[in-house]
Amino acid sequence: MIDLNNFCVESSISILSALKKVDINGLGILFVTKDGILYGSLTDGDIRRALIKGAIKEDCIEEFCNEK
Repeated sequence: MIDLNNFCVESSISILSALKKVDINGLGILFVTKDGILYGSLTDGDIRRALIKGAIKEDCIEEFCNEK
């Protein structure tokens, strides 16, 4: 059974926390919420591109996610 808690994160978490959550769910995608409402999505590829462009693991994911 799929646990949706492994796919949903708040937009204020760090890149490192998002990577840990992606590792747990194993599918390479997260659904990002802001104040409990769907804000967008974030993939492991989005995180990789952000890191290549100079983001650090403590940065907030909000600026890197794909808004709905």
